[in-house]
Amino acid sequence: MYEDSLEYIRIADLSPQNLAILVNKHKDIKESMHLIGIPFLYNSSGELVARIARIENIHAYIGKGHNLEGVRRLAWLKISSKVAVVPLDQMQQFLDVRANDLGNPYTSGPMKWDLKKSRIFFNDIFDDKPVEIYL
Repeated sequence: MYEDSLEYIRIADLSPQNLAILVNKHKDIKESMHLIGIPFLYNSSGELVARIARIENIHAYIGKGHNLEGVRRLAWLKISSKVAVVPLDQMQQFLDVRANDLGNPYTSGPMKWDLKKSRIFFNDIFDDKPVEIYL
């Protein structure tokens, strides 16, 4: 089980950009990461105990750390845009200019702007749901 955990540790140590590359390269990783392969078990009781003990959806925890960095960036962008009094129709340009240091943690591109919902966001690398902050 320790050897199986090493792969999770390796993945957890990846930078946000390298994690995004891995997930995009191996689309099945979202489904396979939560399965711990335990080939040495040969009885049903051992299999049952192993299934109970497995770490369900560990990939979500790996992504959450990088998402928190993204949330920090979103908060800083919100504060900066308020201080600079950025008009809403110019918000995407404001985000584009700040992409180098406050961009999407996975792509290094600019955060996205949704004028209708008045939100700044990026998409979670694992479930593609928006991680957002409203102005």
